[in-house]
Amino acid sequence: MRGRIVRVLLLALVLAGCGLGRGNVVDIDPMSLPQRLVGSSTPSPTNTAEPARATGDVYFSSDEVLVQAMRTLNAAPGQPALQELLDDLSAGPDGRDRERGYSSALPPATRLRVTSLQGDVAIVDLAVDQPPPDQTTAIAQIVLTTTSLPGVRRVRLTFNGKPINAPLANGAQTNRLLTRGDYEAMLIARP
Repeated sequence: MRGRIVRVLLLALVLAGCGLGRGNVVDIDPMSLPQRLVGSSTPSPTNTAEPARATGDVYFSSDEVLVQAMRTLNAAPGQPALQELLDDLSAGPDGRDRERGYSSALPPATRLRVTSLQGDVAIVDLAVDQPPPDQTTAIAQIVLTTTSLPGVRRVRLTFNGKPINAPLANGAQTNRLLTRGDYEAMLIARP
């Protein structure tokens, strides 16, 4: 025991003789030490940065073409984010979009509901009080908005749960799954 006390005192003298006063003490970040030195009692780092939020585009009309208006979404990825995007589309252009001259072919009482999102296919159910005067533009707005969400490539439109024949940009009607390519011609100025 006496030997241990002598060693502790000797160590204290050596450390005191090193010239390190309290002003020279440097704190070491425990996260910079190897795990074998700190053991498992060191708390793991926490990520305090906010998670990145998803974005998508809502498509409106402007000077006879469709234009995108970017939206930052608050909803969780997947079906909730798509529903938020379609709710924005149903609501129509906001104040900033109206200042840019954007309008919508969707009637004001249009309701869009995502009934399924599996793989790259979204099923969107439409509820309207009256058909839009320009059905092709209205459908294009829905399809382009839906496919702007990462991972969604094809859209099935239904009315009260039943698939509908949709007008394409080229004037044809189809009951197949719709894609962005079916309406991309509406994104450029028409002659």
